[in-house]
Amino acid sequence: MGRVFLIIGISLVGLYLLVVLVDVIFVLSFSSIMKKHDNAIRILIRSRIDTLNKIKMALVKKGLPLENDPQTDVTSLSLKRSLAFENEEFVSIKNALSLAEAKILSYVTPDMEDENLITLKGDLDQLNTAYRSNVIMYNADVLGYNYWIKFLPARYIYLIFRKKEKGLIS
Repeated sequence: MGRVFLIIGISLVGLYLLVVLVDVIFVLSFSSIMKKHDNAIRILIRSRIDTLNKIKMALVKKGLPLENDPQTDVTSLSLKRSLAFENEEFVSIKNALSLAEAKILSYVTPDMEDENLITLKGDLDQLNTAYRSNVIMYNADVLGYNYWIKFLPARYIYLIFRKKEKGLIS
């Protein structure tokens, strides 16, 4: 009788360790994928800033007084490598970029569009689409990561290593 309980106990411990191992593998996998999305999103934001700056300079060459307009100044926007996406500073940069984009594009009228401006606007549209799709993928991975670090059998491991839930990008 005692031998049966020992076998059952060892089996349960083995099963528990297997569940914990699978959980750790999922969390490490989501962490790795989120780092890739993090890099892609930062590159896309930097590219959006550069493209908006090119559009602004093309409009300045056409005689529009945008040089000293603080609402269209995107050159001062920069993302620090350590800046978390849920950080207020990131949100303010994202909002300032969106406002500057709307303001700059409001000056572009169909009669002033030349081949360069059309190309730059197309590039900006592609960057915005890529940004949105990367944000969607990042948020999906964050939801998976947050689920697995809260998974009951292995939750204590993440508490010990101070792993915290990640925030979504809105």
